Amino acid sequence: MIRAPLFISTRGKWILLFLKFSIVLLIVAALCDPKIDYKLPSSTSKVIFLLDNSPSIDLDIKKKVLLNIAGEITRLKGKVDCGIMIFDQAGYILDAKQLSDVEKINSLEEAANFLSHFSGKSSTNLVNSLETARLIFRPSDRGRMVIFSDGVDTSSKACDYFMNGNLSDIPIDTVCLKGISLEKFSGIQRFILPEESFSGESVKAVVQFHSLGSEKINLAINGTDETTLKREFIAEPGWNSWETSFKPLKSGGHVYSVELSSQNGKVIGKEHSLMQIQSLPQILLFEENKEQGEFFRELLQVSKIDFISVNNASRPASLIDLIGEHPAIVLNNLPKSFFSPSELVKIRDSVKEGTGLLMIGGPKSFGQGEYTDTPVEEAMPVKMPKRTVSEGLAIVLLLDSSGSMNGIPYWYLIQAAKEIAQLAKGNYLGIIVFSNFPQWLFPLQKLDNPEVVSDLLDNSFIGGGTIFSLPLAEAFAALKNHPADKKNIIMMSDGDPADFFAVMNFLNVFSEHGISISTIGAGQSVNPQVLETIARRTGGQFYQSPDFSELPGLFKKEFKRISGPPVVEEEFTPVFGSTLDLLSGIQPGTVPSLSGFVVTLLKNRAENALCSTRGEPIIARWRFGLGKAIAFTPDLLPYWTKSWAKWDGLGIIFRNIIKDISQGNKNEVFVSISQAGTELEISVAPSVGSFQLSKLTLHSGKDKSLAEFDLKSTEDGHYQAILNNLLPGIYKMEIFTVDGKMVWNGSIPVNESTEFKYRPDGENFLRQLSAKSGGKFYNGLPVKLDSSFQEKDFRGYISLWSYLLFPALILYLIDIYLRKSGFFSVESLQEKASKEDQSSELYIQLAKKFRNLAEEASMKGDETEAKKLYLRAKAFFIKARSEGEARLAWEKYKRLGGGSE
Repeated sequence: MIRAPLFISTRGKWILLFLKFSIVLLIVAALCDPKIDYKLPSSTSKVIFLLDNSPSIDLDIKKKVLLNIAGEITRLKGKVDCGIMIFDQAGYILDAKQLSDVEKINSLEEAANFLSHFSGKSSTNLVNSLETARLIFRPSDRGRMVIFSDGVDTSSKACDYFMNGNLSDIPIDTVCLKGISLEKFSGIQRFILPEESFSGESVKAVVQFHSLGSEKINLAINGTDETTLKREFIAEPGWNSWETSFKPLKSGGHVYSVELSSQNGKVIGKEHSLMQIQSLPQILLFEENKEQGEFFRELLQVSKIDFISVNNASRPASLIDLIGEHPAIVLNNLPKSFFSPSELVKIRDSVKEGTGLLMIGGPKSFGQGEYTDTPVEEAMPVKMPKRTVSEGLAIVLLLDSSGSMNGIPYWYLIQAAKEIAQLAKGNYLGIIVFSNFPQWLFPLQKLDNPEVVSDLLDNSFIGGGTIFSLPLAEAFAALKNHPADKKNIIMMSDGDPADFFAVMNFLNVFSEHGISISTIGAGQSVNPQVLETIARRTGGQFYQSPDFSELPGLFKKEFKRISGPPVVEEEFTPVFGSTLDLLSGIQPGTVPSLSGFVVTLLKNRAENALCSTRGEPIIARWRFGLGKAIAFTPDLLPYWTKSWAKWDGLGIIFRNIIKDISQGNKNEVFVSISQAGTELEISVAPSVGSFQLSKLTLHSGKDKSLAEFDLKSTEDGHYQAILNNLLPGIYKMEIFTVDGKMVWNGSIPVNESTEFKYRPDGENFLRQLSAKSGGKFYNGLPVKLDSSFQEKDFRGYISLWSYLLFPALILYLIDIYLRKSGFFSVESLQEKASKEDQSSELYIQLAKKFRNLAEEASMKGDETEAKKLYLRAKAFFIKARSEGEARLAWEKYKRLGGGSE
């Protein structure tokens, strides 16, 4: 709504209020979405027969079903419209000619001949077939669906069908067919392995299977990498889950097979699974000398991570070629001076192309190693502040002087500012006190005499509300072009600003000009989210305390942080962040304490795996281009990590880190498979832009070549091939590029279709399906349907929301016009009544007289008298119809503490 003029007639106020009320009422009514119901009588009667054609049902039974359906179609002809769907993995609706052929079936031989045209895939998607058949019915149609099935749904959707409320309003008759006997089904339901692992690491295998009774079972796991594992145990009746672990022996794509057998050697079930085994790459380790890097090299050796060490003594003439040859680079407490400018650029570009990068902290790393504003910092997940005492320092203190700080809180704040004045001697300091408006207590200048600042602080005053944007804008204007190397703002407040969103809109300009804002919140009413957001967005630090007496200590702590080197040396226990995969195998609460780290600032999009209790990065990660970069801010000399040197988890963490950053290896090809029934989908993911794939070949046993398949590219840059009707077993597979180069050689599994695995009896599912949909359940053949179908009404509705919003829009436009035109303004009505009213000049003279008197009283410090005089001036300006002058008088009255904030 557009705000009404300040001075309007009484009649105008009532009319505009009525418009507002009408608009709001129409909008609320539209949001309620009222509807007008109407009914349509049901029209066509339909029956859709669904025949399960999957191999789990014997062919003789399916022939009898088709003969039964043919008889029902002939009997119902002329009364209802009939349709047939034959389904397995997908549903196929018969056309008019095929329906006519079904009507002519009079014998089992004719039924068998008709079914021979449908292959019957070894999987069943019963739920999707029901949904597809439902689309044949229009909302006003009456009738039913009749499904002939054993109740098996190998798509695993049937168990959730009722829970999600997906049943249609069409009754479903179910006919339970007898499936193939359970002795023909495998006892193994699932064999679960991770898709990938690294050589030398233990992987967990899970076998889920069904047992018909309590029996002794032999379980064997064999892999194409020569892995062999055998166990013997007692299986319980029903479902069993068995877990074990093993270490793969070779890298590459390997198939692992699990086999269950009874004590007499009879195989109960067999299942295969593909796992990619990767070998950890050889990393390129840069260190200044062998003595300082000895501990980290021993850690890599114990963790079985291969590396090449380069230091000042073994440095080649050029590192350019060496950097590009390895999938991961580690910089261990190494200064920038070790590299040439072109080598720094090469490191950054290599990460962008897929190389991993790890920087380890220490006295010569990150900002202390002069990496600030270098290509390496660009590739890292953290900003690297370079803080040395010799650099020029400019600080602006923003002190909250609102009314809520009155008394003891403001006294402590003054003491804290005096402490900073003493510490900042010789540097640039500015002080702003703020409430509704900011005031420079001490303009930004080089501080030579801290006592001058102390006197000014003692004579400062408080009162008013809390506005952040104005003092921040003043501080920014003073610092943005200042020549100091380090420019910082320290802001303290005890409340919640009235202009938070205004502040958020321009915080980015502080970072662009290298100005950080550290925030301190004190008291019980402070909004920590606001202050923490300001600090985080600008690279500052946030502190909070309910006790105002801690303000001097907090100010001193922040001054020490921004004026000293970027190092924190204190005992603390790191806390878990959001990137938990880097801490896989580490239990919370088991991480030892650290005694220090290099201070860095987390970049946008980067994530912490470990951080300090204040949120500073200890282990941080992000993706840069195609590669990953990780910052480890403690050292590994070990000095700050003495307690970690004896901790087994340190090796686990660094093994996780090396695995993670080396995943960007440019020559990596990853193969994944998924099987539905007898359909096998092979997906190949090469590194982006490295090569184009053409085909794959499969080999079985001693056959030189079983088959060759084309690989088709997909939208996500992968390649795909779909293979059908392969016999269960293990196949050798090779993948080739368009120029004939083989880039992958390994094994893939093909399992027996889930159609032939042990499954629960589907009769219960069919009974629930018919009961909940209002249909009938038939336990076997023959089936005779009732040709009379209950009438049903189709309910529709007309939505009225659009009809309500249109008049609301018209009224809104009328409201705008009346306000903009000043149709009801006092000025307009009085001008029409009398254009020659000379009293306005007298009112203006009186108003100016009272305004001048008010200003004189304000200058004398008599605020009470000044406020009274401003109110009188405003009243006479109103009588003189001088709206602008009246507003100015009112604003001056409010600045003296009158009216609401």
